[in-house]
This record gives sequence, structure tokens and C-alpha cells, in this order.
Amino acid sequence: MTIPPRAAGLIAAAVAAAALAGAIASTGTGATEQRRAAKPAEARAITAAVKNSPVAGLRAVRSRFNVTGIRVSTRSAYWASANVTPKPAFETTFQSGYAVLIRLARADRPGPWAVVDAGSSQVACGITPTSVLRDLGLGGCPPDDSV
Repeated sequence: MTIPPRAAGLIAAAVAAAALAGAIASTGTGATEQRRAAKPAEARAITAAVKNSPVAGLRAVRSRFNVTGIRVSTRSAYWASANVTPKPAFETTFQSGYAVLIRLARADRPGPWAVVDAGSSQVACGITPTSVLRDLGLGGCPPDDSV
């Protein structure tokens, strides 16, 4: 699936802004996990973003999984993660995984959430700042994939 040029530009700008925010936030000491649970409105928006995302074919199988364990980074509130877990009827045919999301920037208010990557291993490596991935409890990227 191709992303329309305008949407691709917005996502690229949001990733760049969030990467900068993550880089600034990572200047502190330590890499401890400080993520927080999503607020109810955030959880609803993130769940909708995951269920409607074309990334990794999530939209096509949205009836087969639940979105759980939603966390927002405290290093940069523009980043979040969510577990993708099979519904009971699909436990033998649907592999659990997780998604990493970015909150798109708007001048007047926070923008919508968008999935930047989803899978079961090394998700968002080379896309999301390493300090943010650690904060979300999602380390495990190869050293040459650090942002």
C-alpha cells in the first residue's frame, strides 16, 4: 500500500520532531524505564490507530486481536507502544506482537496517533530514538540501528 505524499510528509515531519524531542530527552542520565500507562482518551485513540493501521496488515485482521498494555513514553510523549494479542478464538493462528506509535504534530493541538512499525522483534529499530524504546521497555535493537 502506498502512502499519499501529503500523509508521508506529515509522518516524516512528525518522526523528525519526535526524534529531536527524544534526543533532547535522552541527554539525561540513565536509561531506566519511566513509561506511563495511557490516559483513557489516549488509550482509545491508540487502540483505534492500531486497529486501523495498514502497517503489518493490522487493519485486515483487526477482528482477530486486542490492543493491550498501552504505554506512553515519559522521555517523549510523542511516542507510545501497545501490545497486539490474539482474541481467544485466534490464539493458535495469530502471533502476538507489539506496535510503536508516534503522535503526529499539529500547530493548534495534539494530532492523531500513527503506527510507525509493528511486529514481534526489533520493532521500530532505526525509526524510534533508542532512549524512547528503552523507556517503553522495548530495547533489543542492534547497535547499528540506533537513532
